[in-house]
Amino acid sequence: MLNKISRITYSVAAVALLTGALATLAMPDEAAAKWLSFTQRYERRIEAVAHAGPAPSGVRTAAEAATGDEAASVEASGEAAVTTDDGRVARVVIEGAADETRVVVIDKAEAAKLQTEAAAGQRPWLLDPVQVVRKNAAEYGFSASRDTFTLISQVYKGQRSGVGEARVLVGHDSRFYLVKLIQPAGPGAHNIWQIAAVREVRTVVREQKPDVGPGVEGLDYDKVIKWQQAVDAGRDQWRLDPLEVAKREGKAYYGFSDTDSFTVVRKHSATSLARHGQVDVEVKHGDNVYTMIVVRPFGGGGAIWTTYRVDKQAPAPVPQPGGKVIFRTDRYDGWDWHKGAYPRDMAMTVIVDYAAQAEQESRIPAHVLERAKDVDYSGKAVLFAYLGSGGGADAIGIEKVTVTGGNMVVQVRTRSVKPGEMETKNLTTPSDFIAIDRKHIDVWGGVNVTFVDQNGKVLGRTKASVNHNRTE
Repeated sequence: MLNKISRITYSVAAVALLTGALATLAMPDEAAAKWLSFTQRYERRIEAVAHAGPAPSGVRTAAEAATGDEAASVEASGEAAVTTDDGRVARVVIEGAADETRVVVIDKAEAAKLQTEAAAGQRPWLLDPVQVVRKNAAEYGFSASRDTFTLISQVYKGQRSGVGEARVLVGHDSRFYLVKLIQPAGPGAHNIWQIAAVREVRTVVREQKPDVGPGVEGLDYDKVIKWQQAVDAGRDQWRLDPLEVAKREGKAYYGFSDTDSFTVVRKHSATSLARHGQVDVEVKHGDNVYTMIVVRPFGGGGAIWTTYRVDKQAPAPVPQPGGKVIFRTDRYDGWDWHKGAYPRDMAMTVIVDYAAQAEQESRIPAHVLERAKDVDYSGKAVLFAYLGSGGGADAIGIEKVTVTGGNMVVQVRTRSVKPGEMETKNLTTPSDFIAIDRKHIDVWGGVNVTFVDQNGKVLGRTKASVNHNRTE
């Protein structure tokens, strides 16, 4: 790997050479004429599908897609540093859409099969959106060997769809295309990606200048340069992994610990803050949630990551009592919690699809979650409360559920022994769940679900929605 510090000494001559190299990005007219246009290839594929009769998967235009289909939406904006196989680099700025969106119909049975294979350690490339596009390049008229494939953005929970979303920019001949991918099994680092839509975009290709100074304003570059030099020398290789950087720097500088959870929620190849890449990591520390912004101060392969800042997320307001009560029981009257803090592995969730829930990483043990396995999820959803590992007398129960507009409050009641009372030392995993009518969460935009205890203390928050790409 080129040493990042030596790259600062690049001369103006390098810029001139790069400018000449960028001129070769466009194919000569006679060479381009040998290839059908992307639109022509797509139309021929659509025609072939139509002549072949119904198929489990295929291609359709946005106009043909069902109303509200999230896959039909491909945001035609962003930018990226595109690197070709021969090392040429260009800054590609997306200015808008050049063509209508082609929506790919995902075969749910095939997606479930692929998810099972990925969970078994097969086809690891299915967990990488860029590799998914590259592996399926020929299917969409691209070339896995000649074209460029660059990650534009990746989130594990889209604001509207509720599932993982990623965008990959494909440079094909002299044109660029945005490929949108989703996670049909739900959000999570261990769930597969599948292509959902493709759209040609208008772009401006600009000269990518060598790094001649700080890539992120406000960083202490005296330290950053030393860290990069250490990595170049083969030490501290953990600095190449943004999640590992968040964990180590979070514990070293921001008071986080090994018991906190660190989750990547967003990835960007370039932002206004960090032109070489930015990753946002959500940290759950006690009752608080923080966002760590991790950035790449240098460009090119082998560049390190470091923390730019840590922001504390403002707690969402607890919905006030009122609204429609859809569940209530007095089975747990008289219960109270006397131990102070709750167990660290306490967790709450809403289960809409048991198979998808079981595949995701969760603090709820699989053998505990199996209590809700036999619910008929075609018409029901499950509210699940897990107290965590506790003593023999510890218990938890759901006693009331209230719905107000797009908000749902799930009130649980917890129990522990009173001070001075004897308690068995046997560890237990107390939990409770109830099944509610699916219609309460099958609404546009989903439902904000807040779990609280008998004293109004917030125990957990989540967003519940129905993914109609998975369910009939």
